[in-house]
Amino acid sequence: MATSVSRINSPCLVCGDKSIGFNFGVLTCMACKAFFRRNAVKLGNYDFTCPNDGDCPINHVYRRICNCCRLAKCFHVGMRKELILSEAEKQFRKERAAQHRQKREKTQAPKKSDMTVAIPEKRSAHRNYLRIHTSDQANIQNIYNAFESTCIAPRQSQYPEFPCVVHTNLCTFLNEYSKSHKVLIEYFKRLPEFDSLRLRDKIYLVRNHFGNVNNIYEAIIHPGVSANLAVSFINIFGISLANRLLQSIERIQEFSYDPVILKLFLTVTAFSSGNLRNRCDLIFDYDPDTSLSIFAAQSVYIELLWKYIMSRSSTTADAVRYFNRLVQFALYLLNVHLMVDGYITNMTEEIEQMEPLMKSMWPSAKNTNVY
Repeated sequence: MATSVSRINSPCLVCGDKSIGFNFGVLTCMACKAFFRRNAVKLGNYDFTCPNDGDCPINHVYRRICNCCRLAKCFHVGMRKELILSEAEKQFRKERAAQHRQKREKTQAPKKSDMTVAIPEKRSAHRNYLRIHTSDQANIQNIYNAFESTCIAPRQSQYPEFPCVVHTNLCTFLNEYSKSHKVLIEYFKRLPEFDSLRLRDKIYLVRNHFGNVNNIYEAIIHPGVSANLAVSFINIFGISLANRLLQSIERIQEFSYDPVILKLFLTVTAFSSGNLRNRCDLIFDYDPDTSLSIFAAQSVYIELLWKYIMSRSSTTADAVRYFNRLVQFALYLLNVHLMVDGYITNMTEEIEQMEPLMKSMWPSAKNTNVY
């Protein structure tokens, strides 16, 4: 299965030629993509042999000399045989893409002069499933307007692309992101439930979900993967962890056709009060009133998300399946960012060079062993 997110002008990880995007989980050129699709399925039925004891150079000049070594390198850099689609699966994927395209056309974001969130009629109008109540519609409208006014306008005028350059180290990468993170915090402040919390509780929530909310936020603001982002991830995190980050961006695209879903999902994530980081200093002793306030806020937005999904679904079963996929993605995203968080925590010199806001997202060396 080709998992190309965008055309990325960076080297193919198999032969070094110019890549066309992510294919079977890895950045590759068209030639290596086609080679892997043809040959990986032959394993077990065809005997690949190397005339040079498995030591052939694989680059864009000599890649055709030895299929054995080339296929071995494909697997070595992380290409996955299980992602190769059958003809039936390809057809299903095409049909699903066409359906998503139709949905996007029906749910285009409103013009600046009209900030009303368009919630289409259900596809099965004769069925009497849950409809959005007027008060719920107003809450969705408030979230949409708050996000548009705090996040969308600055993106168009200040940072239309992220990152604007290719980064080779973590501190410059996150220092560039710090402007976007300040804007995201402004969005949270527009939420009444967040604004009513004590300052230390707000700081706790912002720190606790740094990676998760960053991923969801960027999927809304800068959908897809730019060349600068892909190469920066590889430079900073290495191939394996970069692939996981890029795959998380790819997976979130399933939910990006709707202008409301990801905004609600972002808001729900922001109010999760569990310790979702590797930071020991985020273990926080809430008083009962604070815990209940955060739990109540998240419950409001989870219920709102569920009602919205129900209003967009033909049947309750469809809504359950969609909501289940969203929960599965949330768990996947959490797993990825726990790995990223652990990786960054050990980069103490990089952390010390970050701007204050980004630096505060990780414990300083003097506070690492507080608990």
